[in-house]
Amino acid sequence: MIYLLYVIFFICCFIIFNRILKEFQDGFDWFSAALYGLIFLISCALVWIFIFGIYYWIESELA
Repeated sequence: MIYLLYVIFFICCFIIFNRILKEFQDGFDWFSAALYGLIFLISCALVWIFIFGIYYWIESELA
Protein backbone atom coordinates (compact mmCIF):
# COMPACT_ATOMS: atom_id res chain seq x y z
CA MET A 1 0.00 0.00 0.00
CA ILE A 2 2.78 2.41 0.89
CA TYR A 3 4.43 1.87 -2.51
CA LEU A 4 1.18 2.80 -4.23
CA LEU A 5 1.05 6.02 -2.22
CA TYR A 6 4.62 6.86 -3.25
CA VAL A 7 3.69 6.29 -6.90
CA ILE A 8 0.64 8.53 -6.54
CA PHE A 9 2.81 11.19 -4.88
CA PHE A 10 5.41 11.16 -7.66
CA ILE A 11 2.70 11.28 -10.33
CA CYS A 12 1.14 14.31 -8.64
CA CYS A 13 4.52 16.04 -8.42
CA PHE A 14 5.16 15.29 -12.09
CA ILE A 15 1.80 16.82 -13.02
CA ILE A 16 2.59 19.92 -10.96
CA PHE A 17 6.03 20.16 -12.59
CA ASN A 18 4.56 19.91 -16.09
CA ARG A 19 2.04 22.62 -15.27
CA ILE A 20 4.82 24.91 -14.08
CA LEU A 21 6.92 24.22 -17.19
CA LYS A 22 4.01 25.31 -19.39
CA GLU A 23 4.30 28.78 -17.83
CA PHE A 24 7.75 29.21 -19.40
CA GLN A 25 6.75 28.57 -23.03
CA ASP A 26 6.74 32.30 -23.84
CA GLY A 27 9.96 33.19 -22.08
CA PHE A 28 12.13 32.62 -19.04
CA ASP A 29 12.94 34.99 -16.24
CA TRP A 30 14.89 34.07 -13.12
CA PHE A 31 12.62 35.79 -10.63
CA SER A 32 9.58 33.89 -11.89
CA ALA A 33 11.61 30.69 -11.94
CA ALA A 34 12.54 31.16 -8.28
CA LEU A 35 8.92 31.81 -7.34
CA TYR A 36 7.64 28.84 -9.33
CA GLY A 37 10.36 26.66 -7.77
CA LEU A 38 9.12 27.69 -4.35
CA ILE A 39 5.52 27.05 -5.40
CA PHE A 40 6.55 23.60 -6.65
CA LEU A 41 8.22 22.68 -3.35
CA ILE A 42 5.29 23.91 -1.28
CA SER A 43 2.76 22.17 -3.54
CA CYS A 44 4.61 18.87 -3.34
CA ALA A 45 4.86 19.21 0.44
CA LEU A 46 1.10 19.78 0.68
CA VAL A 47 0.45 16.76 -1.54
CA TRP A 48 2.76 14.70 0.71
CA ILE A 49 0.91 15.82 3.85
CA PHE A 50 -2.46 15.15 2.23
CA ILE A 51 -1.64 11.66 0.93
CA PHE A 52 0.43 10.32 3.80
CA GLY A 53 -1.43 12.22 6.52
CA ILE A 54 -4.68 10.53 5.58
CA TYR A 55 -2.93 7.16 5.31
CA TYR A 56 -1.31 7.36 8.76
CA TRP A 57 -4.48 8.79 10.30
CA ILE A 58 -6.51 5.82 9.01
CA GLU A 59 -3.75 3.42 10.06
CA SER A 60 -3.72 4.81 13.61
CA GLU A 61 -7.52 4.62 13.85
CA LEU A 62 -7.52 0.95 12.84
CA ALA A 63 -4.77 -0.02 15.29
